[in-house]
Amino acid sequence: MGTLVSSCSEDGVYETYKGGASGAPVTYSFNNKVANYTYMPDDSIEDVKVTVTRNKTDIAYTLPLKVKVSDASLVVVGDSVVFAAGVNTAELNIHLTRDLNMGESAVVELSIDPGEYGIPVVEKPSELDENADSAAQAEYNKALAAYNEYTTKMADYKMTTTVTMMRDYSWTAVGTATFRDDALATIYGMDPCVAEAEMDKCDQVEGYYRLVNPYGAKFPLNEKGMYDADNTYYLYIHAEDPDFVYILPQSTGATWNSGDGTFWLADFAGYYIAKGNSPELVKSKGYGGKLADGVITWATKGMICGFNGDMGYYANTNGLYYIAMPGVKVKSYSAEVTYKGVFVDKSGKTEVVGSLALDGDASEAYVTVRAKGDDASAVADAILTGNLEAEKFKSGDFQIPFDAAELGSDLQIVAVVVDEDAVQAIATCNFEYSAGGSKWVSMGMGQYTDDIVTTAYFKDAKPVTYEVEVFQNPEKPGIYRIMDPYALGVYPYAQAFNESGLTIPNKGEKYLEVNAEDPEGVYIQNQELGVDDNFSFETIGASYLTQYDFSTVKQAGYLGELKEGVITFPAFYTDNTKTTVFQGYMNVGSSSYYACTSAALQLVLPGYTAPASVKKYAKKQGHVSLAPFKAKKCNSKRMPLLHTEYLVK
Repeated sequence: MGTLVSSCSEDGVYETYKGGASGAPVTYSFNNKVANYTYMPDDSIEDVKVTVTRNKTDIAYTLPLKVKVSDASLVVVGDSVVFAAGVNTAELNIHLTRDLNMGESAVVELSIDPGEYGIPVVEKPSELDENADSAAQAEYNKALAAYNEYTTKMADYKMTTTVTMMRDYSWTAVGTATFRDDALATIYGMDPCVAEAEMDKCDQVEGYYRLVNPYGAKFPLNEKGMYDADNTYYLYIHAEDPDFVYILPQSTGATWNSGDGTFWLADFAGYYIAKGNSPELVKSKGYGGKLADGVITWATKGMICGFNGDMGYYANTNGLYYIAMPGVKVKSYSAEVTYKGVFVDKSGKTEVVGSLALDGDASEAYVTVRAKGDDASAVADAILTGNLEAEKFKSGDFQIPFDAAELGSDLQIVAVVVDEDAVQAIATCNFEYSAGGSKWVSMGMGQYTDDIVTTAYFKDAKPVTYEVEVFQNPEKPGIYRIMDPYALGVYPYAQAFNESGLTIPNKGEKYLEVNAEDPEGVYIQNQELGVDDNFSFETIGASYLTQYDFSTVKQAGYLGELKEGVITFPAFYTDNTKTTVFQGYMNVGSSSYYACTSAALQLVLPGYTAPASVKKYAKKQGHVSLAPFKAKKCNSKRMPLLHTEYLVK
């Protein structure tokens, strides 16, 4: 809500009231959220003008601003702008009292008082003590969600801007560097990826480098519109001390989700230095990366990232982020293991049958079968030290024996790539096997509402509700299997797939497993559907559980519920335009698509009836035509956690 003038006080400052005589709100905004002015060594520095815009022009008005400067002796700037009657813009002048030295910068942070919009200020909550109980954690999460919502509104309304004036050093190009991103990709639930960027070195400071547009057009996961193509963004790297490399917080220009904002990156050393701590103190605490043999690396979770000016998130969560200097080749290792089945010979010997795919510098891997609960990293270390025997295989199919009686029925295949006397890659695949036969028993017929496949493939089709057989395992209460949800003879539109030449599973080939062990925290982990290009599906909450603990995801509202025999899932808007909703993702390869865009995904367990408040869909809606796959592709796999303003109420 904006302000209008009602009268003039004695000191010439207008008194204000909200809304104005017509009740129409007045809005104010900065033209840019960020403005960077970089001056080369020989450039002259002139005053900078910051433009503020308003939507009502009928009166003159003085708009107060909140101002924060990096150095009060260097920067001269006012704390208000004056709008003349009939004019919708006003300018604020920023003046420097002296020239900037090479490498020096002046920073001005401006914000419009949120009271001008009727938005109450929300302070960021203090960090929790590591021994805080669950109640305190829940209260902290609630306060943090409110603070994030407040900062998002401030950014959306363009109520803040940061102006940076910097006298740059001179730089010389040194070639193409390679880096592996374990920040932007992984915060959106994707695998770390290797990319290239041109590197410059500073002519005045030995060991000071910068990457040119590392998250721009050449970044492999970017598509048009996901980065700022009109400006150049540098990632500045302080490697003056090879044992203490740091990156100060800086914008990358990448925006994968308009609701999140622009992605920024730093390491924790640079993050704490930017907060006013001395480099010596930060180094003494063990922060910072290391440059050795032409490669810069950081400790796992030794980096931090975020969006615009919001709270930070751990980066380098897999410990895989590196920057390799031009001409330096970094070995890469990749492994993927797939379960195909279990073979039992006449003597009763059991062997697991699987497939191994190795890539990069990985030529062979040790493969073993372990209990599902065993830590894969510990298994890998035991193989490396010779304390656990495992067979070696190259890419392709393999068959290895295992003792089902000793390991139990919940199992995993672990593949470990070892090279240069170190573990280089680990791949796992879970499976179940019971020598005494399956413990899964039928509960009877339930009602399943599909909002995954139908709404993605059929033109103008609504979700469909149809009967499915539901199984449960007495040893795993709360876990349910929807048998053959898309098989011929079960799924109402299966025949249409067959007639179009698209893949559809036969009975007995696929099931959809729902985890409702906590009735207030239900999710569907990523599972193949057997449809078309073998898309897999996962609910939103399940995607978050790959990076966050269960209680955090549950508290944030991303998990479904089982109530009175009916399983439902929350729906979220895809972005702050609030035009498209979704409840999960359809995944194939490295691409993901919004699924359940009618917010109708539901399972009614056998023996229960959906309450009247739950919307019901017909089993089949007359004639529908199969259309080209129409699901909307996700530029970003997921929203940052706690962006609960996207929750569909």
